[in-house]
Amino acid sequence: PLPKALPIDFLKDAAQMHPIDLPGKPLNQWALEGENGYIIYNDGNNNISIQLPENKNYSVKWINPNTGNVIGNTEFIKGGKSEILKSENLN
Repeated sequence: PLPKALPIDFLKDAAQMHPIDLPGKPLNQWALEGENGYIIYNDGNNNISIQLPENKNYSVKWINPNTGNVIGNTEFIKGGKSEILKSENLN
């Protein structure tokens, strides 16, 4: 079953996404891309590297996969460059 805290819009977007490869094809990570953004799974032990399209701003939210609750603060990043997302920023 899916976590109850996931917003319905998140679930609708996720259903329309398709898989993409992350740079270097890291183990224990996968990514989905859609019209409204990305979902990236990380086992929590590694940084995430992604190349984001130009001319777009993104908000990064870490979600607990067991509960669906957002963890930590929302980060804001600008596309057009390779970004390294670090799970240690959750503290």
